[in-house]
Order: sequence, then structure tokens, then C-alpha cells
Amino acid sequence: MKIFEKSEKSPKNLRFYINAVLTYLLIATIVFSAVSFAGYASKAIGSDSARVAKFDVSVAAAQSNEDIELDLSEDSPSGTYAFTVTNNSEVAVNYTIVVSGCPEGVEISVDDSHSLETPRTLAIGAVHNRTLTFTPADDAEGVDPTSVSISIVAEQID
Repeated sequence: MKIFEKSEKSPKNLRFYINAVLTYLLIATIVFSAVSFAGYASKAIGSDSARVAKFDVSVAAAQSNEDIELDLSEDSPSGTYAFTVTNNSEVAVNYTIVVSGCPEGVEISVDDSHSLETPRTLAIGAVHNRTLTFTPADDAEGVDPTSVSISIVAEQID
């Protein structure tokens, strides 16, 4: 039998040989890729843990009565409301004082000289004592204290 001898079946044998080699290379590539990725997956070893920090901000009225008492008359040109904001969280927070339902013509000021919209920073374990002062303009009508609502909006900063 002569290997290099030409025959009529030669092109078919060559085509079969090329197909066999390409099939072998394809299977070898697939197996190699699978083994490579399996090696990466098996190397992902370790442990980790995480927890959420406690978030606890409380607000309490300084008076025994939590109602806002505003008797704005000529004898009493302004009214006040004192409250305490306490941060019992494990993180520092920013808080904003929100007053709603106050009639037009009544100016509201805070004892720390900042506007109501200014965020105030409250460190971990800190307590802020705040007093809101309500001062009506000269033309302001009587203020219905039941329509006034004070809220504290707090958010984590670290």
C-alpha cells in the first residue's frame, strides 16, 4: 500500500481527515473552556457578613402637652413651641424641620438662627433642643393652632 499514491478516493479521504481534525479541535476547545471556567468558580471561596446600621431618631415635645399653643394677641405678640430631637442611631443624621398648616402672615423662626429648610446635623447619641417662634405680621388674623403641624424629616449621612 502506497501512502502518497493518488487514487480516485483521495479527495474524499482528505475531506474526511480534515473534518475529523476540526471536530477534534472543536471538542478539545469546548472541554478546555469548561475546565477553565470551572477552575475560576471553584476558587471563589470565603465568607462575608453585613448588617444594616440602626436608625432611630426621636422627637419629643419639651412641654408636658404636645399640642402647639399659639395665643397670638396684642398681649402676646409671639408664640413658641419647644421640642427635642434625639439621635439614638448608629449613624449620624441630617434632619430638617417641616412646618405645615401655618397661615400666611405668620413668620416662623428657629432658635439656632437657621431657616427651617436648612438641614441640621445630629451626631450619634446627640440631642438638640429647639424652639420655634411664631410671630404674626401686623395684618395677620388669629392663628388656629390645630391647623399647624410640625414634622422632622431625618436621613442618614454616613
